[in-house]
Amino acid sequence: MTPASFFLKLTDMGYVFSFQDALAYDKWFQKPQNKHTADLECQLMRDMLKPAAGESVLDIGCGTGQSTCWLLNMGLEVTGLDPSPYMLATA
Repeated sequence: MTPASFFLKLTDMGYVFSFQDALAYDKWFQKPQNKHTADLECQLMRDMLKPAAGESVLDIGCGTGQSTCWLLNMGLEVTGLDPSPYMLATA
């Protein structure tokens, strides 16, 4: 039997992004210098994980789906999770 304390409540996760936060987060990726930073992050993930097409990936804290889309474009099966319904709605 799993103890009740095992399950997290949304309020236990700290700050959960609002709708305005989600829009600002997504807009951040539109600036060239930030896109370059995000591309470097994705390259680092690729180099460290060495994923093969068809493999499954769990993108925890997927936000608005920037990394999720990149992983999908690599031919991976991706599931994205985020505690913010606004981040998921923006994705």
